Amino acid sequence: MAEVEDQIRGCKLCDLSRTRTNAVPGEGSRSAEIMFIGEAPGFHEDRNGEPFVGAAGKFLNEMLELIDLDRSSVYITNVVKCRPPGNRDPLPDEIAACSTYIDRQIELINPKVVVTLGRFSMSRWFPKERIVYLGHANGSALECAACLDVLVFKDLLAPDQARPGKRLLAEIVSMLLAMRRTAANRVCEDRASYRTKKGNLFDHEDLDVYRVALDLIAWLDPFLEKFSCSTDLRSKLDKSTTSIVLNIAEGNGRFTGADQSKFYETAYKATILTASLLDLAGGNRLDLAAGVEEGRELLRRVAAMLTAPSKAVKYD
Repeated sequence: MAEVEDQIRGCKLCDLSRTRTNAVPGEGSRSAEIMFIGEAPGFHEDRNGEPFVGAAGKFLNEMLELIDLDRSSVYITNVVKCRPPGNRDPLPDEIAACSTYIDRQIELINPKVVVTLGRFSMSRWFPKERIVYLGHANGSALECAACLDVLVFKDLLAPDQARPGKRLLAEIVSMLLAMRRTAANRVCEDRASYRTKKGNLFDHEDLDVYRVALDLIAWLDPFLEKFSCSTDLRSKLDKSTTSIVLNIAEGNGRFTGADQSKFYETAYKATILTASLLDLAGGNRLDLAAGVEEGRELLRRVAAMLTAPSKAVKYD
């Protein structure tokens, strides 16, 4: 591996050798089970001769920590070993010039898992595949944040336990927003300011409909404990109420009105389904009538608040 890295540092196979400060061979364990392959060095990588430093490197380190790994236990490199001027996309001939190096690195390390980071890295092995557009990724990040809220409101997770994950997801969202604004094609150093008017981590947390939907989540389990109903009915109620919360969060994070409308409509349908399931759960028991009506009122509020944004974004 040392020989390959020396060859990369002195490589002149393409014009990037004329504009680089340092070639970036890669770093990490040479017996790593996991190998991360990005696209090309950026400004900080070019200056330091190391892959994934600066804000992008910090973010990668945080992601590794979440799965109990650190940089020393994995190997990190790029398909292109020198920085394209101005962080532009790497050209086909530049990718081709480095192909021998990346193939040799994979052969020497022989990892169990190769993780591609970015579309040019992925297309090196999967040329017909594509990464979903930024609105999908942003919506998925917000859906993950909403999942943590659901666990908190179900008393399955303490707020302090959910907070680190939500902060990391907020970092992901801020980077996605920056990529959207700058039309960047790979994770770079920029972040968009992301803190809501009400001081929350995510925009959907400012929505009244989201807060009421979480109140519904918190209300449901104690209500169901008051009487026995089938496991199947409990499961359907759990899924439908959770669907309301997740679709509100993801819909609010999508970048087009059509996408937002689709998710709001799905949340609305889940609200109607939940009302029907609640009627089945309550049956004709008079002792539960007040509790059922409390749930219905929450559902009416959610449905009413969902109707307006769904119509508004559809015609954006």
